[in-house]
Amino acid sequence: MIFPLFAYYIRDWRWFYWVGGACGVIYIPYIWLIDESPRWLYSAGKREEAEKIIEKISKINGEESNLQEYVGDESKEQRSKTSWVTQIRILFTNRTLLLRLLIMGSAWCMLTVSYYGIAMTTNDLSGDRFMNCFISGASETISYFLSYLVVEYFGRRNPYIVCTMLASVTIAVAPFVGLWNTYFTTFMTFVAKFFISISFYIVYVMTPEMFPTQLRHTTTALDSGLARVGGIIVSFILYKDKFVTAPIVGAIIFILTLPVLTMPKTHNIPLPETIEEALALDNGWMSCGKKQRKKRDPQQIEDTEMSAPLYM
Repeated sequence: MIFPLFAYYIRDWRWFYWVGGACGVIYIPYIWLIDESPRWLYSAGKREEAEKIIEKISKINGEESNLQEYVGDESKEQRSKTSWVTQIRILFTNRTLLLRLLIMGSAWCMLTVSYYGIAMTTNDLSGDRFMNCFISGASETISYFLSYLVVEYFGRRNPYIVCTMLASVTIAVAPFVGLWNTYFTTFMTFVAKFFISISFYIVYVMTPEMFPTQLRHTTTALDSGLARVGGIIVSFILYKDKFVTAPIVGAIIFILTLPVLTMPKTHNIPLPETIEEALALDNGWMSCGKKQRKKRDPQQIEDTEMSAPLYM
């Protein structure tokens, strides 16, 4: 929303470039303000650092420091100390984990194509380009506040599917409604960005929740890397005939959203700390209601490990 204000008053692109880049300075203090994940520190053997951060969290919340509540039992710690190389090998040889990685990676890629395709064509919409950019930013800002409520009350998977499919429809029909009135295209574009922004928020939350602690950052980074592929793709279709590309993109979005139906629900479920716990997450098709999987008993997980092979 601030972007069009800068663009309105700074018309020289070089100065605009420098001002935009200077805004990144405000993130430097995050290096000292944001703590590392205590769960990850503990799994990496950095117990003292994890305890300091947990004490800090407990002090802010006015609660007693409880290390076990954050990191679980000692047996999980020992199982999570598998080397990173070994866990990466398991990730790419285990059918279930690899399928999750690829499905979510395609979702990241598809959302990037949609998001930047909309953002980079804002100047082509009817109306004042500065106001269009402002409204586009406002719709995205509102979507992020709404996203928090959506994932807290309705979960991750089903809202993602609904929002992404609605976005696919609005993207596909946006050029055609402009045949009646060009402002209809502008409106539908903003609606599409609203839904895409909610979907982007959800995949950021949903992706790491499906993988064990030591692979959580790695899998999110890999899927984010696939999203950059989407950024490359959008540059090739951006200036093609919108009456051809929009329906195709909309159809691809719709088709690639369907496999997400097979992803596990992760709402109100403890984060998996080991590969075995990640594999124990329930997969399934779309269902209604707020039924949640109960936290599994550690002994039940141990029994599962003994009876089920790790590689599929």
